[in-house]
Amino acid sequence: LHVASGRAPSAFLPPGPFRAVWEGFLTAELGRAYRLQTELSGTLKVEINGKLVLDTKAGVTTSEPVTLGQGANAFKATYEAPSQGDAFVRLGWLEPAIGFEPIPATAFSHDPSTALADAQLVHRGRALFLENRCVRCHAVQA
Repeated sequence: LHVASGRAPSAFLPPGPFRAVWEGFLTAELGRAYRLQTELSGTLKVEINGKLVLDTKAGVTTSEPVTLGQGANAFKATYEAPSQGDAFVRLGWLEPAIGFEPIPATAFSHDPSTALADAQLVHRGRALFLENRCVRCHAVQA
């Protein structure tokens, strides 16, 4: 995640400090201990299987070994953007033979929720409105 200073994290939010929460599952191909590593501005808390495994502030931090079971592990990350400057967070794991590697997007999943489905519908509606240039014929009321 990277949001430049003075920019909004989303078209649906104003510019300025924000909080982002990712919740779902982190899937490990092999059940074993991993070390998580972060590079960020702001603060980040990471919980895996209900246990707080990382609570860190700006800079680079490496966690103690975290045991992930093979398959899906409950995952929650809470990021608080700094009050000034760029907001960014990078999360990876340290592989013994490889070193630091960003956690691939395919390792994350989540259960569908009504709130997410509603947000995706709004996002898709906005995209269609822009794609079809609806504002040419329809006035927008503030």
